[in-house]
This record gives sequence, structure tokens and C-alpha cells, in this order.
Amino acid sequence: MANAKIILDKRRENNSNTFPLVIQLAHQGKTRLLPLNLMLRENQWEKESKESPGKVINHINAKRETNRILKRLSDVSYFLTNNESLIKKLDIGTLKAKILKQVFGEGEEIGVVSDSEIKDKIKSEFLGVFGQKLCNDLKATNNPSDVSNANWYEDGINSFKKFNGGKDIQMIDITSEFLEDYKSFWMEKVFKKEAKINTLSARLRAVRAIMNKARKAKPVVLESSHKPFEEIKIPAQEANKRAVDINAINKIRQLYLEEGSFDWHQRNYFLFMFNNRGMNFVDLASLKVNQINNGRLSYYRSKTRRSNNPKEFNLKQTEEGLKILAYYLNGKNSEDYVFPILTNALETDAVKLVKVRKQALKDHNAVMKRIGAQCGIDKNITSYVVRHSWANIAKTSGASTEQIKDALGQSNVIITETYLGSFEDAILDDLNKHVTSSEKANAIKENDNLEQVLKILKQSDEKLNSGSLNEAIASLIVQKLMKANI
Repeated sequence: MANAKIILDKRRENNSNTFPLVIQLAHQGKTRLLPLNLMLRENQWEKESKESPGKVINHINAKRETNRILKRLSDVSYFLTNNESLIKKLDIGTLKAKILKQVFGEGEEIGVVSDSEIKDKIKSEFLGVFGQKLCNDLKATNNPSDVSNANWYEDGINSFKKFNGGKDIQMIDITSEFLEDYKSFWMEKVFKKEAKINTLSARLRAVRAIMNKARKAKPVVLESSHKPFEEIKIPAQEANKRAVDINAINKIRQLYLEEGSFDWHQRNYFLFMFNNRGMNFVDLASLKVNQINNGRLSYYRSKTRRSNNPKEFNLKQTEEGLKILAYYLNGKNSEDYVFPILTNALETDAVKLVKVRKQALKDHNAVMKRIGAQCGIDKNITSYVVRHSWANIAKTSGASTEQIKDALGQSNVIITETYLGSFEDAILDDLNKHVTSSEKANAIKENDNLEQVLKILKQSDEKLNSGSLNEAIASLIVQKLMKANI
């Protein structure tokens, strides 16, 4: 039998050291929380006992709030008792939704749930059922971008099923509590080095996208008000952890590899992407000969080409880029792929093309990881490193965040700043050394960064409106260097 009680949810402490008071609904071995719109400190809630279901204490409106929440608990208990036989047919998510609708003040009377309502509630609401139909429709277009999206959706669906004991799950059951449990499960794997944060992020975003489409579907398969992702934060690894500096790139350039070997080709791909503003591997693999004219490369990013405002890149090739192209363009026709990753024959089967491309990316990352280790680089080198490294190297060379945003084809500086997160910390570390060092040798050693430090200070003045602080710090640097006779 379903039951309900009032608890203080100590998982959700806010900045004022208070917790939400909630009704805990239990049914079929699962629990869900119903809001009571009251935040309390631990010493303001007297727990349930044999004599009392609990009460508010040490609060300015203790008596009134106690009466209000006990009335709400009584209403929920009344609903559970009067619908006991039919509630057995409901899962916990559907039961919660029904209580929120009929008990928590949306204007309907508390009543008995009918069999027809149960059938309507269950119909087409499973994540796997709706999601797989969505995937099948995408794959039927024979468009590689659609097929990639379908694969992304399927990865999310399968991950949620695995977490749910191998069973499909109704989308109404995917609540914020379920999502927090899912995140906790994944984070344990992350801490054990068995999974990556970005994989967790990808799975959550995929299911969120499916549910967004479900809420807009006709006929209705998910209530428009069911938005559990708005109550959680999707984690992501800090992008700056992927970046390497120009010294690491040069080590990769200088490593001896036998010409024509598999590893040699993979390094060429890596360096070509770097020379083209951190080009994505998918875009590299999709390049055709006719996209290169008069020493310039034109293409749309696969990630944004179907957006409302796609950006076309028209990139002048560097000396290194031209050298790489000269090797691969030899003897090819205008419709041929530039790099030996995909073939024209695959274009009739987008599912197979995406599969081949995905394996090529996996192979590329495996080789670059090995090359990075051979070069003594302490980070995993993958195709993802290219874009972040290009952005960070551009920043340390004096480019503004706005310029880097345009170069990467990003829609706003917020996205760009995620690529640059560690940069200012590194500069400020040098700054601190300049200010605190008492040895001339240290000042001389670090002087080559002074111009860059001052440039960043100037930029941060504009960004943070803290000019007086930065001027003071800059002044200290100058004084320090003068004392060191530099």
C-alpha cells in the first residue's frame, strides 16, 4: 500500500543552512517527494513520533505552518486510502503526478482514478518507446547528422535503462530525484576512474532533448509541465583541462614517425585540425577536394550547419596546412574526400558512414594518446584537445575573447570562456611570483611574461571593473622589476 510522511530533505541544503520540508511518498518500493514550500533549519522540525506526525518549532509561524502541512499530509493520505485498489496499477511517477494535479490545488476535486485514465497515462510514455521511434525517423533520412543524433539519443536511452535495472522507464517517472540518483551513480564511477564526467553530461543532455520533443509531440505523450531537468544541474568537465600549450604541440610536430605509417597519418590529421582553428574531427573527415580553392578552405561546421544562422569558415591555409594538403590531394578528383577516412561509396548508407567515422575517431584518439605519451606530455592527447589548445594558445598570444569567439564560430563569449578557464589563473600565478619574489634571478626569469600579464590586467579591468586593484598590482610589478634593475 502507498503511504506518505513528512521529512526534512537534508540532501538539498541552501545558502542559509535550511532544508526543504517535503512529503515523502512511498509506493512499490520506490519513493518520490512532494513539495510543501517551506524551508527549515534542523532545529525547526520535530520529527515524526508515535504521538505526532511531526511539527514545526522555533519558527515565527510555527503553529500556522504545522496546521498547513498536516492538512496537506491529511489530503494526500485521504487520496491514497480512497484510491487504494486502483493505485496498485500505477507506478510511482504516475501516482505523484496524479497527487500533484488532484491534491495540490490545480482546481480538481480529489477523486477516484479511472481505468481509462491509467491507460491514457501509460500510453506511449516510455522513454525507450518514444525515443526509439524518434531515432528510427532520424535514421530514415539517410543524413549523417541525423544518424549521429539518433546514435546520441540511443546512448542516452540505453544508459537510463541500464540504471533502471535493464527496464524501460516512463518519462513521467524521470523526476529530479531520479536524475539526482542517476548522477550520483555516475559520479561514483567517475571518482573510481571508470567513467568520465562528459559522458554523464552527454547522456543527460540526450534524454533531456528526447523529453523536450515528447512534450511537444502530437498526440500528447508527456505533460508540458513535466520538466525535471530544470531542477538539476548537468555537470561537465572543465574544458580547460583538455588544453595543452604550444610547447606540447611542437613536441608532437618533432616526434619521428615513419612516413606513410598509420601513426604518421593520425598526426597529420591532428596538426591539420590545429592549423585550422581547432577543426572538429567530423569536419576533417568530411572535407572534399572541391572545398579547397586558391589556398583557402571553406566549410560549415557539422555541429551548427543546420542551425538558423550557420557560420561558414573560409580559412587561409598555413604553410604547415598546405604541406599536409599537398600529400593528400595528389591524384584526386573534386568530389573525392581529402583524407582517407571516408569513401564516396559510404554516402548511400549514412548509418554505415557514421559507424566508420566513429571508429576512425576512436582509432585517432588512441594513436594520439600514445603519441602524447611518447612526447612526455602529461595529458591525454585527443581530437578534443586541438580546439581547446588553439583557443588557449590564441589567448596567451594576446587575442581577445571576442576574437577567439569569432575564430571558433561560437555564438557567444560564455561558450568561449569555458575554453579559457585556466588561463587567467596561470597568468595570475606568474603575477604573484613577480610581486612576492625578492630575488633578482627570479624576476629576470619571469620577466618574459610581464607584457602578457599587463595585457591580461588591462583586459580584466574592462571585464571586472576592478581597474584600481589591477593598477595597484601592476604598479607593484613595475616597482619590483625596477628594484631588480631590469
